[in-house]
Amino acid sequence: MDRQAIEEQLKRQGGTIKELSPITKFLFVICTAVLSILFGGPVYIAVISVVYIILSLFAHVFKGFFKSYFKLFVFFGLMLILISSLFQNAEAEVLLSIGKISLYKVGFIRGCRMSSVILTLAGGLLLFTATTQVQDLMAVLGKMGLSSNVVYMVVASFRSINELSDKMGQILEAQSSRGIETEGNLFVRLKAILPMLITLLLSSMVSAEEKAIALEARCFNCHCKRTSLRVNNTSRADVVTMIGIAFVTAALIAVKFIFIK
Repeated sequence: MDRQAIEEQLKRQGGTIKELSPITKFLFVICTAVLSILFGGPVYIAVISVVYIILSLFAHVFKGFFKSYFKLFVFFGLMLILISSLFQNAEAEVLLSIGKISLYKVGFIRGCRMSSVILTLAGGLLLFTATTQVQDLMAVLGKMGLSSNVVYMVVASFRSINELSDKMGQILEAQSSRGIETEGNLFVRLKAILPMLITLLLSSMVSAEEKAIALEARCFNCHCKRTSLRVNNTSRADVVTMIGIAFVTAALIAVKFIFIK
């Protein structure tokens, strides 16, 4: 099998967004985070949420992304806005009153600004991880001249989250098949957590040892020039996308400082 055939097999599958370089997608995350600091508020949250949903549809990752983003929006975004609106100076302007509970306008605006930054950055990172393969990230970081140790630490961090989640699901299924109660009230769940955490810790230690042996067998610490089957060259689509992102970001920043007081 020649190199061209191998590269065809390694070609990234999915929509155009998945085929973009990780650097391009990460630039988008950074720019949206910067804009959230300048334009943070309920309108920005609505706009950036719609943008993320549209991009996830084009990238064919809508189901997984929307599920995670919705949980993030409910548990962090709304809770942060609610808590910030409740605790405020009694002399502040009241936005809404329900019985003895009052929501203050100043706290609401501040909560929207804080939650917009968190939701924008976290949502962008969720979309980034959903549309970026680990192999592409490794190739790009290595091409940038980063140490192989640093590259492995970054990639291992992404992989470990999914691995721990899968292992936890397997442990829960194993405990349920043995008759151990894992569902019910809070006391029952807390009672089942301790043995599950011990099992998860032991399996993670065994997995770490196996990875260390595999890395040594592949001469991970050698100082020779490294090669890679996966090539990540900056395409024309990447250049056009990066220019477009930079132009839109600069234009919005200019509008903010010139026209919006």
